[in-house]
Amino acid sequence: MKKDMMVLLAGGGTLGPVTPLLALAEAWRKQREDISFALVGTQDGPERSLAQASQIPFYAIPSVRLPRFFSMEWFLIPFRALRALAGA
Repeated sequence: MKKDMMVLLAGGGTLGPVTPLLALAEAWRKQREDISFALVGTQDGPERSLAQASQIPFYAIPSVRLPRFFSMEWFLIPFRALRALAGA
């Protein structure tokens, strides 16, 4: 007897990492009936609607943006990282 398998997909912010994950989930669903998925992504990214369209539960966590160039925003990174860690 096979046991149910749960796969956590993680990616977000843009659809670059999300679309391959959803394609992978679709391929796995065709091979295994006992598999289920959940997607973890950003609060404001476009991945939520794609996950819902694919009937995959979506969970949002705060993201930490790392600016390319030095700015005052860099001083907020540790606090945002702690918030993201608590959300995860």
